Amino acid sequence: VLSAPTSPLFVKKTATHTSAELGDFEEYTVTVANRGSTASPDVAMQDTLPRGFIYVPGTTRVNGVKVNDPVGGKGPYLTLGLGNLDANKEVKVQYRVQIGPNALNGDG
Repeated sequence: VLSAPTSPLFVKKTATHTSAELGDFEEYTVTVANRGSTASPDVAMQDTLPRGFIYVPGTTRVNGVKVNDPVGGKGPYLTLGLGNLDANKEVKVQYRVQIGPNALNGDG
């Protein structure tokens, strides 16, 4: 989910693995693209981790550059401000999660 004042934003979330076991680590990549003809100000990415997935502190990167952790601690609700996103540009947000015991009854 993204928040930005009325602009055509595209979001794609991918994971490095198609299956995993308890205790494994998974890396997510979220691509946020502005498909519009004007800049989108104050873009923020909001992600809800699947039940039992725990954000690993210190692992967030934006376009390959390490940034501060998102708001939300270990999850499940993470929010990361991305600032202004120029027209026809995209950013890639990457972060790691660990699959915890509560994932057995989860939605991941």
